Amino acid sequence: MRKSLISLALGATLALSIPLAGTAHAEAQGNSDWRYLTCTSGGARGELGYRWWSNGTIGTIDLELTALDISSDGHHPEVRFVSHNYGGGVKYWSWHPYYDGAPGGRAWYTTAQSDAGLYSIGIQVANKEGSEIVTYKTCLVNEAA
Repeated sequence: MRKSLISLALGATLALSIPLAGTAHAEAQGNSDWRYLTCTSGGARGELGYRWWSNGTIGTIDLELTALDISSDGHHPEVRFVSHNYGGGVKYWSWHPYYDGAPGGRAWYTTAQSDAGLYSIGIQVANKEGSEIVTYKTCLVNEAA
């Protein structure tokens, strides 16, 4: 009887904890409106998740930014969102760093908004030593308008 109660309690605990873990990422993966772009520079990899978007159609977008450290090279990865507006201007959004070493990473969920519009979007990933950029790469989403 005691063994049954322990199993029942453990099962109930797991059942309650599963829906709370990883909800945001699971929703993004399960929703066909989400697309992903990966960009790598040195030992840093960045990923941009975004809800379906077509060039030049919106001023607000839901985002998932991920910084991954893929090499034990003594540097850390940082990612940031990049957008171009209707007038051709480029906006480099704030950096998001991951400092805890390889292999590992962190994701941020946010929204980007621009009154000038989001004509094209992308991600910039950098491998940094302190605040100095060692390597970097910019990757843009290539979607049909």
